[in-house]
Amino acid sequence: MKYPTIVVDNFFDNPNEIVEYSKTLDYYKADPTIPHSKWQGKRTESIHNINRQLYDFVISKALSYFFPTDTKKILYENTKVCFHKQGKEKGNLLNTHLHKDNDAEIAGVIYLNQGTDIKRGTTILNDDKKKKIIMASDYNTMIAYDSKNLHGASLLDKTRLTIVFFIDKITILNNE
Repeated sequence: MKYPTIVVDNFFDNPNEIVEYSKTLDYYKADPTIPHSKWQGKRTESIHNINRQLYDFVISKALSYFFPTDTKKILYENTKVCFHKQGKEKGNLLNTHLHKDNDAEIAGVIYLNQGTDIKRGTTILNDDKKKKIIMASDYNTMIAYDSKNLHGASLLDKTRLTIVFFIDKITILNNE
């Protein structure tokens, strides 16, 4: 299944509290010896291990935009939700890493820097590797998309704080 790109403003009712909470967590660099661990910057462990309520909220709200309200139950596996910090490294602009998240069906980013900045957003390319969507980093806004789309952080000239999520193996059980 090919998923559409969805943008949602005002994702959290309390974004400032979410940002403050992010400051209490430990962040780690990617470990290249672990599969699917090639991100730039630093991430927390998946928050399902440390804050199940926030994890459930992010996943259920994100999925609610892809599936109708009469859907009885949505099952998913191998899902991650992490806080992610990335930006300038050693005084240089971050070299954007365009990629596909082939181990997920839906990927998403929730921007947690105040204001709006096109340089701290996300770029999604079409199958011909031409820019299709350039999303600005807009405080408390979510962009979710088919993870098989080629995508990456836009030019990062400042640090950005986001929540990233990856949802895999989605099964829908409808009312019957």
